Amino acid sequence: MTGFILCKCNLTSDEIHAQKDAALSSIRAQRDALLQKTDGTQAADNPSSKKQLWATYRQKLRDLPKTIV
Repeated sequence: MTGFILCKCNLTSDEIHAQKDAALSSIRAQRDALLQKTDGTQAADNPSSKKQLWATYRQKLRDLPKTIV
């Protein structure tokens, strides 16, 4: 299995949920930073020909937490 690390763990349900919540929080923080870095791409005075591509990218970032839960 490529891309997966398997281990035997004796985690409680609460510990599993806590780890999942921490991982999602980290993903959201990284996502928020990427959104903030690309805010300027959607400014009204930005004549960028790639504005729609940036808009699609930013929407995928916003949707990311929902796609991995």
